[in-house]
Amino acid sequence: MSTIGLFGGSFDPITSAHVKIGLAALDYEKLDEVWYVVAKDQPLKDEHYASIDDRIAMIEIAVAPYEKLKVCTIEKDLDTPSYTLKTIEALEKQYPNQQFKWIMGADSYVSLPNWYESKTLMDKLSFIVLSRNETLLSLRDEDRLLDLQFEGSSSDVRSGQFKYVDSKVIDYIFKHHLYLEAILRKSLSKNRADHVLRVVDVALEINEAVGLDPTDVYVAAILHDITKEDHSDRQMDIMKHYYNEHLHYHPKVYHQFTGAYAAKHQFKIENEAIVDAIMHHTTGTSDAPLAKLIYIADKVERGRPYPTEAYIQLSKEDLNAGFQRVKADAIQALKEK
Repeated sequence: MSTIGLFGGSFDPITSAHVKIGLAALDYEKLDEVWYVVAKDQPLKDEHYASIDDRIAMIEIAVAPYEKLKVCTIEKDLDTPSYTLKTIEALEKQYPNQQFKWIMGADSYVSLPNWYESKTLMDKLSFIVLSRNETLLSLRDEDRLLDLQFEGSSSDVRSGQFKYVDSKVIDYIFKHHLYLEAILRKSLSKNRADHVLRVVDVALEINEAVGLDPTDVYVAAILHDITKEDHSDRQMDIMKHYYNEHLHYHPKVYHQFTGAYAAKHQFKIENEAIVDAIMHHTTGTSDAPLAKLIYIADKVERGRPYPTEAYIQLSKEDLNAGFQRVKADAIQALKEK
């Protein structure tokens, strides 16, 4: 009989810390495998940001290098809400020759008496409890403490801290348009966020004719103004440290540089075409196709107080011609102010 550690959670998304916890449990508790049990719906948590299928896919990507880390999708086919007891009963029926231990955080362990049929659940299972301060936790004899100091939660990632996610998971997030709109809404005012989403729509529309990578277009468009409303002191600090040669621009332009910085360092974007597009979206000073497309979309999204359809149509027919027309008219408009 093998012993399986069951690590339950939303994993919305899975982080590097989740993977390290699984590996630590394998090592310290001498488990045969750790299964990430993906919750379809958790009674004590808010709604999920990503679908269960997307969350399963991201876990599969994150644990792929580790033979003994697996994803368990059993809750996908169970009734909601996802009560742990129901999950355990279903697993015991499906895998009668396995012994299961449940991996959980200390806060969840303390709240176990509030769980569905908690006494029956605790009679069935022993628990591996993750804690940063063992002196504050009283365990049953059959339960074990795993003292860990890993940083980075799913909520950190959903706040835009992508350093806590595997690079291949980030690629999946970008490709499937996960979390970025929510991050946008938290980072910007409603009017500014609405503008950005209109830019995304126009950029993707023009790109249907242009044929650039649609993921690159989406990411560059949705992040182009991500630092637009950052405090001026923070923007100036980044400009002085990393873009000192561009300080001659008006401060209203600084967000294209600080946005590029955020793309590289906060969102861990390694694609230089995306970073370049963000860094030139206000001034139109890049000849790269993606940069031209984002510049155009920013200037002619359909919320602008002037006619934009002719620009959009021209850009679909000839990106370079559209870029030249939009930039020339933008410069003329500035002269007339």
